[in-house]
Amino acid sequence: MVHDESKLIAPTARQGFIDTAGQEWLQVQAIGGATLQVGNVKIPLTDVLYVPNLSKNLLSIQVLTTDGACIIFEESGATILQHDGSMVKSKTNLHKKRWEVYSDSLAAQLNDPLEGIDAITTPARPTSHTMSKL
Repeated sequence: MVHDESKLIAPTARQGFIDTAGQEWLQVQAIGGATLQVGNVKIPLTDVLYVPNLSKNLLSIQVLTTDGACIIFEESGATILQHDGSMVKSKTNLHKKRWEVYSDSLAAQLNDPLEGIDAITTPARPTSHTMSKL
């Protein structure tokens, strides 16, 4: 989800609402593609929602894992491994208690998609211990 419609590629009008973790309903105004630029790696994203009242752009863990990505959460940050071989390493912002991806975050294109990840591993759900940290 993005808060700036100019970040969308080929936006299409879309009406609806999203429910936030803070129990707020925010209006969706468009949907389109986008590119996540991390360092010199560009990662294409599909079905990105334009939600003008968001304060930050957001990545949906549920959508990423449904689309085949593997997310590894660690104390220092989170690693997103996509089925196309792209990888993004985020950093933990301890002050705000969230994982953040910046343009200077580590990103790479792996030679072997999901290299080092067991193909039969099912993406894990956050534990209550992890949720309590958020």
